[in-house]
Amino acid sequence: MIGAGFAGAWVALHLVQRGASVALLEAGPGPPGESVRNAGVLVPFAGENAFRLEKALGRPGGRELGAYALRAYRELRAPLESPTAEEGIWWLAWRGEEARELEASVPLLENLGHAVEFAGAAEVARRTGATGAAAGLHLAEATGVDPAALLATTLSRARALGATVTSGGRVVALADEVLETTAGRLEAEIVVVAAGFRSAEFAPSLADAIHPVRGQMLATRPVPRAFETMFSANWRFDSWRQTPEGRLLAGGMRWSQPEMECGLTEEVVNEDLHRRLADFLPRRFPSLPPLEVESAWSGIMAHSADLLPIAGPLPGHPRRWIAAGFSGDGLVLSYAIGRDLAAWIAGEKPEAPWPLFSPRRFLR
Repeated sequence: MIGAGFAGAWVALHLVQRGASVALLEAGPGPPGESVRNAGVLVPFAGENAFRLEKALGRPGGRELGAYALRAYRELRAPLESPTAEEGIWWLAWRGEEARELEASVPLLENLGHAVEFAGAAEVARRTGATGAAAGLHLAEATGVDPAALLATTLSRARALGATVTSGGRVVALADEVLETTAGRLEAEIVVVAAGFRSAEFAPSLADAIHPVRGQMLATRPVPRAFETMFSANWRFDSWRQTPEGRLLAGGMRWSQPEMECGLTEEVVNEDLHRRLADFLPRRFPSLPPLEVESAWSGIMAHSADLLPIAGPLPGHPRRWIAAGFSGDGLVLSYAIGRDLAAWIAGEKPEAPWPLFSPRRFLR
């Protein structure tokens, strides 16, 4: 595995469960930022909203991906022991266009089996305390997790079954499945590329399909319980939640920047964007107590050109596979794709929306 983030970890775990010998190589000294530097919002969905998903993929494709994500969420969520005080998520719309899209999403989500409700501006204000929302959509199935703890547990399970995990061994060359790393040479029967935005280095034909996007996050000092649910807004660009310890985690606002933080690979804090993040919550939720920012950070996401994951065998490389480009939806989809990709590598091919994920869609 090139990459020991969620995608690589889930593939590795399910392969060692089948008796394979697996080595995970992580370039950095610790877990990759895309996997652990997010807010830990676990949602059974992909894309901006169900309306846009079906518009982009057609009704069959939208339903297939939506059902796949919901099954994966329920399977991943079941063994988690009360990970957080929050359950459910509000998707808030600040503009009329998004409000209409959320309302149109309700029957689509209900058909998939979601418990969902739509609320107008007055009801959203009464139930959430938010000011200025045009409407909101509430999903009952969503939860908050500590992404670093979840990744550490997954890697620990893989290690217990015999997988090796090496940090600080950056892969500098890959040819005929011989990996030249800064720590030495390794030959593999199968190579799975799960290196986030660096994945295109090992899949040159996808150079135009995978690109880095920097996300910004902050955490406040603990405050009394203000939210019993999680939130997302502005076509899911922005999200926030309150941890069991009382900290408010907020991320997003990259829409406010000229290039939307696209193409950036340095994990540095954007001061202007963080000022906007710090001002956002008290402005939208005036009943909040005074907030003090405790920490701020950034992480680099791997976005695909169509915002869908890229997963499957790499064309032209019979022994090379890929799991990348999760576009900010990796917590749930990396679990499902990791599980099913491992089965495919092992000689099975479980049902999954493989045509939607196939690398071939960018090679036409």
